[in-house]
Amino acid sequence: VIDDRPEYAARHRFPDAREVIVSQPDAALKRLSIDGRTAVAIVTRCHGFDLRCLIAALKTPAFYVGMIGSRTKTQRLFSLCERRGLNPAAEERVRAPIGLDLGGRRPEEIALSILAEILQRRNGATGRPLKEALAERHSS
Repeated sequence: VIDDRPEYAARHRFPDAREVIVSQPDAALKRLSIDGRTAVAIVTRCHGFDLRCLIAALKTPAFYVGMIGSRTKTQRLFSLCERRGLNPAAEERVRAPIGLDLGGRRPEEIALSILAEILQRRNGATGRPLKEALAERHSS
């Protein structure tokens, strides 16, 4: 968990996190040991941070880079990335808006949709209902 505000990046708020870091998010991304098993979820409080984090995340080997936001915001930030020689729209690992369409709107439902998408990508799964996947396996 990374936040530049100490009151938000507090260990008591995230007792299960491996690390809680007080830092500018993009600066922290550059310092962390991100590898091909890492998922980066960009959920910041402003478009400027989102852009800086997206640029930093695109320069890592993370298997998943997701960014929360509307389609309009996503298109705008992708366009700004392209001006810097990056093309997030062309990268399969980039997901924006972040998460699977589970129909939830509350924060905990959005978090679940994000985690579900990360697991789906990490495991190379389809995201289809198990009932359909199992029926297909048994009919083969």
